[in-house]
Amino acid sequence: MQLLDHYIQLRKAIPDVSEAEALKITIPMLSQHLSCTMRNVNLLINRMKEQGWLEWYPERGRGRYSTLICHYPLRDAARVAFEDRVRSNRLDEALTLAQELPHHIRWDLFGGLRSGLGLYSLQSGGRQDTLRIPQDSPFVTLDPSRVALWGETGAAMEIYDRLVMYDPEGERLVQGLALAWEGNEEGTEWIFDLRKEVSFHNGKKLDAADVKYTFERILQDDSHPGLQLFSPILQVETEGERVVRFTLDGPQFMFPDILASVHASILPKDSDREAGFPIGTGPYQVTHHSDQILVLEAFPDYFKGRPDVDRVEMWQLNMPVKDLEDDAIRQRLFPDGQACVMEYQVKGGVYMTFNMKEPGPQQNPHFREAIAHIMNAEQLQLDMGREHTQVISGLVAGLSEYGAHQGDEREVEGEDDSLLLAKSCLQKSGYNGQELRVWLESGQQMEEDMGWFAERCAQVGVNIKLCPGDPAKAVHDPSELRGSALIYTGEVFSDYAALGALGMYLLGNSMFRMVMDAELLQEIDGDCRHIISSKSRNDRMQRLLQLEKGLIRNSLLIPLYGIREKHAYHPSLQNYRVTAYGLPDLRRLWVKQSRGRNNEEQRETEYYPAYIPLW
Repeated sequence: MQLLDHYIQLRKAIPDVSEAEALKITIPMLSQHLSCTMRNVNLLINRMKEQGWLEWYPERGRGRYSTLICHYPLRDAARVAFEDRVRSNRLDEALTLAQELPHHIRWDLFGGLRSGLGLYSLQSGGRQDTLRIPQDSPFVTLDPSRVALWGETGAAMEIYDRLVMYDPEGERLVQGLALAWEGNEEGTEWIFDLRKEVSFHNGKKLDAADVKYTFERILQDDSHPGLQLFSPILQVETEGERVVRFTLDGPQFMFPDILASVHASILPKDSDREAGFPIGTGPYQVTHHSDQILVLEAFPDYFKGRPDVDRVEMWQLNMPVKDLEDDAIRQRLFPDGQACVMEYQVKGGVYMTFNMKEPGPQQNPHFREAIAHIMNAEQLQLDMGREHTQVISGLVAGLSEYGAHQGDEREVEGEDDSLLLAKSCLQKSGYNGQELRVWLESGQQMEEDMGWFAERCAQVGVNIKLCPGDPAKAVHDPSELRGSALIYTGEVFSDYAALGALGMYLLGNSMFRMVMDAELLQEIDGDCRHIISSKSRNDRMQRLLQLEKGLIRNSLLIPLYGIREKHAYHPSLQNYRVTAYGLPDLRRLWVKQSRGRNNEEQRETEYYPAYIPLW
């Protein structure tokens, strides 16, 4: 342990003693605070005194009280220790240090860290570019077939590849691990031709057996969250090393699109039995994974060419509230205002639904309609006055050209009208005032929304109990939602929004699917099968909109608002595009070096700030 760490440990042990305040203390007490022997106490204290951190006036004799006066503020000492760990890439140690500090100092460190995140270019020993990205949702899993949260999904998109990829700019499927694919006239059989010489991160070459293994691994596990999405697959056959044939249980003209999902990412055969980090074929490989940080490094043998950014660090900040407003952080990052700003609409949105697996008044359609009136999206937007949120008519309709014309059938209501309508529906429902548990995603904005909702519920006589929860636990453990009648959460769709919506309805770790009962799921699954069987992309979207409108009409889905975010970044960060999961597109990002400098003028470290918002 460094001397500064001992000092921080001492100051943490005496939190109520301010700087320049005299403290009477004994050697045994200091020994306990410093976690060292009494013999070492004098050595450590005298070294701290030499640094000017404190004054020390010892008294001789057993039980005598000496005088200690600290001058070095804990906040300043912690910042030095924290930044030293960050500079030396001891990232886990930095975050562990921060987590053990008082919350006001922890948020100060994280606030400074967020303002220091971006891309660092180290020049000595060969240039290395490192991009540091903040996260506030943990990586529960990096198994691509099981990812559910936006952060872990975004990381999986860079670690793995799929047979086909979706090009969001061209709105079409493009080659991935497969060079070509074709289906029969009935859409019941699809053949994929694989690329040659594609390497996994462990050096193994991709072949058809890996593709077969990837899907059989899902289909042979009755509890797998991807089972329903891939259930039409009857058989996966290999023809040599480069051809894979899928036989389906019916027409599935959208099947190649389904294989563009992150959940269809290809794994090496027998990867479940391999120890170590996740292995894919993507442009980045995992080199470190802990509760505090995920480190990805460029895969030099990537079949589409090595990515330009050498290293990506995703830091788990776990901040319950924003330490600074977005504009203040951007101002700190770019004091001269010389930033490129990219605004984007998050696909999907925030919604409320009901736990239809639980008994209770939510089983009554009149009660659900009453809640929809109380949770009036227009009034919520008006009262909250947020500039970065917009009322949506549906999670799909809110981002579709078709939805812009069709919208939701609910009429826009005034505040008084919505509550009067809610009272009328409650009378029809027979609700008798029992307390209902509302599970909501923990977080400042979601909790503010539900505080507003609770006040309106009280006005019409609905008795609720708000229970903030961790979505990372809920999506991997359905028991987290047990006993809750209402669910308040959000859904982030992939760049291919129609595919993302299907995932919300079909994936077993989707919050929405988790709370629908067997009868409703049978109906939803049937509608999704019709969508997937359609040849026309326009027809699929129309059917998706009809499915969503039906859920809204029956008050099983209450869409509220979408979110617009802003990334700000240094002009040297080139080809900057934001993916659906709120991260820069690492496959295309590159760094333009400063021009006009000779080798002697090059700084050891160049810093290119980037502001990536936490959701």
